[in-house]
Amino acid sequence: MSRKLSRLVLVASLAASLGLIPLGGADAADTRSVDAQADRFEPKRLDIYVGDTVAWNIIEGEHTVTPKDKWGDNDGHEGTLKAGDTDRYQVRFDKPGLYKYYCDIHGDVGANNTLLGMFGEINVTDPNATTTTTATPPP
Repeated sequence: MSRKLSRLVLVASLAASLGLIPLGGADAADTRSVDAQADRFEPKRLDIYVGDTVAWNIIEGEHTVTPKDKWGDNDGHEGTLKAGDTDRYQVRFDKPGLYKYYCDIHGDVGANNTLLGMFGEINVTDPNATTTTTATPPP
């Protein structure tokens, strides 16, 4: 292996180990977890890729996972989940976007359509999407 190629492999390996290069994506779907504590979801914001699944674990108390806006065919969990239940609520996210949810027991949608109390967000990105930026010429 040439010296230049060795350096390139070393730099790419270092960047991947530091999380600077995503190694997952649509071809490597993953299941990520959100824990429902006594009065909060942890993490409050979760970044995932299209095709990933999110599973909510009830650590303390009783909670719901209620989408602020409809998530495709999914309207959220029907009923209350309790700590110790073996049933976990899971959703696979197949479209990019920001999905907001709240616990119907400990949170609410307030004035100006804002979430109050116990709520969280799932940020879904498509690693295969191309983004373009348009430069704005100076005035």
